[in-house]
Amino acid sequence: MEIITLYHMIWQKLLDENVKEFIRIHEKEDVKALGLKKAPSSEWDYPLVLDQIKARQKAVVKLASWLAYEDIIFPSSFVMEQASSEACAQYKAGLFEGESFVDLTGGLGADSWGFLKHFKSGIVIERDEVSAALLEHNLSILKPAQCEVRCMDAEVFMDEMERVDLIFIDPQRRDQKAKGKFRFEDCSPDILSMLPELMRRTGALMIKTSPMLDVWSGIEALRGANYGVSEVHIVEWRGDCKEVLYIIRNEVVAMDDVPIIAVSIDDDGHVLRQIRFSRAEEINAECSYSAPLSYFYEPSAAFLKAGAFKLLASTYGLKKIQEHTHLYTGDKYVAEFPGRCFALRGVYAAKSKEMPVSKAHLSVRNFPQSVDILRKKLKIQDGGEDYLFACSLEDGRKVILHGNKFYGNK
Repeated sequence: MEIITLYHMIWQKLLDENVKEFIRIHEKEDVKALGLKKAPSSEWDYPLVLDQIKARQKAVVKLASWLAYEDIIFPSSFVMEQASSEACAQYKAGLFEGESFVDLTGGLGADSWGFLKHFKSGIVIERDEVSAALLEHNLSILKPAQCEVRCMDAEVFMDEMERVDLIFIDPQRRDQKAKGKFRFEDCSPDILSMLPELMRRTGALMIKTSPMLDVWSGIEALRGANYGVSEVHIVEWRGDCKEVLYIIRNEVVAMDDVPIIAVSIDDDGHVLRQIRFSRAEEINAECSYSAPLSYFYEPSAAFLKAGAFKLLASTYGLKKIQEHTHLYTGDKYVAEFPGRCFALRGVYAAKSKEMPVSKAHLSVRNFPQSVDILRKKLKIQDGGEDYLFACSLEDGRKVILHGNKFYGNK
């Protein structure tokens, strides 16, 4: 946390031309190795410079387009770790357009920057004084649209807020080290107490949450007398479920009818795979079961989080391996399936003498033993091109599926 304190004191020193040139020259180098060398100048705050290099290296993945602007100053590498990616910011911003918006939790500014491409003006609220100054500096360089940054608490600003087309808020845990379930009650700003007043000032409110929050608990918690969740977006980027977005409007939709949209996106925020459904559709979906066939499929993160377990089977013409085993199977390759496909090599009992490989990736799906325990039992090293899935079949057997990744006949 010391680096964050340094940014709060002297981030402007990173705009020195000699410092900027040093960062450009060394931005791809190992930061630990650089730290063993003497600073080019005794006047530099060398830990701050090194952390900026580290933050820029993280930006290569998260905010690549910002690197084209040499005067952009990224917040600490710790903050960069928590921030939205450019891809996710582009996706959520693309869901709306209009005259004006308010971002009540500015942070790094990636989400604000995304919204400013779709709205004529915006107000960004950031309660930390130095973070607000850094945000104002960066947005003035990016110049996506008319934007005002204000340093104040979201709760205070709400009292003077005029009506806007969209309000965005990303409530954070009060205790970032706390383990367990994500709950709105444990977050700041206190979105639940603010909600009625916010909905009087906008036609749409978007709340970004951690994937740890149960979707249906979130929908229930955000329901009011005259407003409620109108849709939920579950966003996956680079194989990980990154965020869950609740969109609230001044209407009440029955819980079983709220559209759930699970998407995987590319680095530009464009949708690669998508499924849209309601809980009522999932409940009423027909699904058949089968022992493993020629191919088996593992849904990717957002699609597992969404919970369209029966609909995935019916939508893509597949069968489930077992009701609570979220693996799918079929005799034909389905290129559109949102996840990984494996060509089946064998089905074995969970015994070491049954295994034809000594090295493989091992996963557990609806199986009574953990990966660590099972790996020792099977005497399997990690890695290689083979994949083993320990799972339960519809007939009750506990087995190991053996497969190799399949991408079609190319």
